[in-house]
Amino acid sequence: LCRTGLLVYTDEKNRNGIKGKRILWSGIKMLEVSNNVVKPIIEYHNVECSWSTFVNDEDVEPEIFISHSWQQKYRDFVSNYEHLKEGRGLTATSRVWICTFANNQFEVQLGKSLHDSPFHEALEYCKQVALFLDPTASALKRSWCNFELSICIDTPELRKFWEEVQKVFSEQSQTEKKSIKKIALEAMENPEMRPLIDKID
Repeated sequence: LCRTGLLVYTDEKNRNGIKGKRILWSGIKMLEVSNNVVKPIIEYHNVECSWSTFVNDEDVEPEIFISHSWQQKYRDFVSNYEHLKEGRGLTATSRVWICTFANNQFEVQLGKSLHDSPFHEALEYCKQVALFLDPTASALKRSWCNFELSICIDTPELRKFWEEVQKVFSEQSQTEKKSIKKIALEAMENPEMRPLIDKID
């Protein structure tokens, strides 16, 4: 699709290009894959669902969870996947969870708490987790990726930390809504949380 010139940036506020400009294979990211490929194909069939639901006849329980950043170039993502495929012997029938394709991008339901999120639910099924990194390690700057990593290295101290963060997040008023990332960073600077952070370190 990139080679044919059919893909162009459609969002004036996007970070990756100018509206109407052709999307090149060297620059396309998961964000454009979702907005310019996955969603239009599904919409063409007059439905709004996840790609997984669109291509499967029934619900599928994942085996491998991929944690990644939507700002990673898609060609790097594909390269990461090829290494994973070769290293773990994946086949066309391997059940791999990738949020872009597993979540309904028309209406992503994140749940009322972190543990109600589709990410946490998928991790409960998966026996293996792979973290995809690009040259800038952008995934490590993403709150959801860090949450996914925390589930993988779950400890009582880390669990308590995220419970405190979730508590603050849930108790906020709509007018002062802070991101989970901002709350977590503030918690790490809180002297009362320092003993807990030291145990996590």
